[in-house]
Amino acid sequence: MAIVAAEFCDVVGAASEIPLWLQGIDILEALQIPNTKLSSVNPVPQPAGVEGPAAKVNDWCGATIRHSGSWYIVGPSGGHAGYVGNETDAIQLNTNIPTWQEINEPTRPNSICYETDDVADLVDGGTGHRGGIYGDLKPASGHNGYTAQFLQNKDEYVLLFPRNPGGAGGGVHPTDWPYRRGAEVCGMPWSTKVWLHPDTYPHSPSYPFAALYSPTVTDLRTDEIYICDQNWNPGPNGRFWKRNPTTGVFTSIGPGPAKETAYPLALDTTRDLIYSFAWPVSTQARRTPISSVLWSQPTFAGSVSALENAQTENMCAEYDPVNDCFWLIMLDFRNLTKSALFRIRASDLFVDEPTLTGISTLPVRINNWHNAMRYVPELKGLVGCFELTQDLLFIRTA
Repeated sequence: MAIVAAEFCDVVGAASEIPLWLQGIDILEALQIPNTKLSSVNPVPQPAGVEGPAAKVNDWCGATIRHSGSWYIVGPSGGHAGYVGNETDAIQLNTNIPTWQEINEPTRPNSICYETDDVADLVDGGTGHRGGIYGDLKPASGHNGYTAQFLQNKDEYVLLFPRNPGGAGGGVHPTDWPYRRGAEVCGMPWSTKVWLHPDTYPHSPSYPFAALYSPTVTDLRTDEIYICDQNWNPGPNGRFWKRNPTTGVFTSIGPGPAKETAYPLALDTTRDLIYSFAWPVSTQARRTPISSVLWSQPTFAGSVSALENAQTENMCAEYDPVNDCFWLIMLDFRNLTKSALFRIRASDLFVDEPTLTGISTLPVRINNWHNAMRYVPELKGLVGCFELTQDLLFIRTA
C-alpha cells in the first residue's frame, strides 16, 4: 500500500552542455540559482507543525543528489513538533531553468501517527530505535541528518532509519502496529517515485543504533553504504557498518572512529579511504581503508588551526574527484552569522580556506549543513539548500 507519486517529469529542455544559469561563472564563484526556492512547492493544504515546511531545512536535515541529470533531493524532512509533512521534493539542476517538483506527496492527516520516545524505547528494548513509518506505510517526517542517500547504480533514493519520536498532529500507533520500531531502510526507485513497502529490505534488532546524527557515506561506485552507530561517547563502544546493496543486509565490519556522532564521513574514491572529520581534526579525525576497518589518525597541514576554530558539529564534508580534495562547509564558530568553507587536499591533507567571489560571505544554515551541501559531478560544483525561502546556493569548483 502506498500513495502514488505526484505527477513527475524529467525536464525536456535539459542543457546539453553547461546550463544558462552557470554560464560565465568562474571557478570558486558562489551564486544563488535563480528561482529555486524550496518554498515554491510547499504543500497545500500544509501539514501540521509549529515551524511548517521551514523545518525541512532547519531541523537537522540533509539532502542527496542523483548524479544523472543532477537532481537535488530533499525529504521526508522535519520531525518532532516542527513539521509532520513527509513529502519528497526534487529539482533538476542540469537544465537551463531548474524548477522544484514534489515527486511524492505528503501523507494525509488521518494516516499520520508516530511513537513517543518512551513507548518506542520500551518496544525496542531501549536500543533507541524510533517508529518512523506513517499509517500509509511511507517514511515519516524526521531529522534525517546524514542518512538521505542515493544509490547511483541501482537508481534508487534511500532513507536510512527514518525516525519520528513524536510530532504535531496525528496520533500514536496502535499497540499491534508492526512498524513501531520503524524500518532500517526505506527505498524509492527513481523510475516510479513511489516508496517501497517497509518490509522490502531486511529487519534486524541487531542493526545499527542509528539516527539523525549517524555519519553516513555511500560508495558511489558500488552503492555500498557505510554508517556509524549513533554514539555520544568516543569509541570503541560504537560499531561501523556496511550495507550490501543487493541483499540490503547490514554487516558490522569493525569499531567506529574516535567520535561517531555528529561529524561527517567522506570517501576518497581515488585512494579508497573513508575519513571521519571529527573536531578537532588534529587529534580526533580518523581514516580507514574500505577494504578492512583499521582507523588511524591522519596528519593535516596548512590552515589546521583556522579549521579547528571554525569547526562545528553537524557540518558537511564532500569528496571532489576532479580536484582530488575534500570540501568542508560548516556554521562558522568564529562568527556565527556566516558559514565557512575549507578545502583539504586529499594527497597530503593540506588545509586552506579559499577566497570566494560572487557571494563572498556564505549564509548560515540553521542547525548546520549535515549532508545538505552535495558535490554535483555533471556541473563540477557544490549545491545546497540553506533556507526554505532562499534560492539554492551553488559554488563552482572546476
